[in-house]
Amino acid sequence: MSVRPSPDSLLVLAVLALAFTVRMPAETVPRAGSDGPLLAVSVKAQVMTGDRDAAGGRLAMWAEANGGYFTYRSLDSLVLRIPDRALAGLRDAMTEFGDELLAYHPAASDLSVELRDVEAAIAARSEALDRILEYLSDSGVSATLAFERELRSLNEEIERFVGRRRTIVNDAAYARVEIALSAPQRSVAERVRSSFAWINTVDLYRFVDEVYGGSR
Repeated sequence: MSVRPSPDSLLVLAVLALAFTVRMPAETVPRAGSDGPLLAVSVKAQVMTGDRDAAGGRLAMWAEANGGYFTYRSLDSLVLRIPDRALAGLRDAMTEFGDELLAYHPAASDLSVELRDVEAAIAARSEALDRILEYLSDSGVSATLAFERELRSLNEEIERFVGRRRTIVNDAAYARVEIALSAPQRSVAERVRSSFAWINTVDLYRFVDEVYGGSR
């Protein structure tokens, strides 16, 4: 003879299952290093090249060959994420694949405080979850429903903080490199007066500059 569980026990089991899913994300996120500051490095650069498409493709391939990847690429720019160890060769790569390195501006920000705040928030909500589980076995149906709502709220908060933690760890592991690709500027020949007087009344140089210069 089979015994059917009561609705109350099914509700408790459902809440316990929800509690398990809440606890999992915080435990599966890799721990960040604790030695020294946690720095997020960024670089903004501008490269002049006669073939922007080829230069962008080669820079993207260089990033992948050095353990990184690209998150955006167009004819005018690209965004790379590369490990810190690859930063030493970044200047040489941009010089090699472009005609001239016009700008190179590195920067860094310390994420240590934000990471500690995020981990403290995850820990506090995990403690709150433990307290709820302690009272769950002795609660009635109405209290269990209240605990379920609280668990769902904790789940949303923990997932948000865990997602932010992953972003912080990734920003510390991979430098963000924004590269603007610019083409060489065309120049108009020096104005020379014609021996035909009527030609000198027509601003041919301005016409050429507007037609061909505006198409750049």
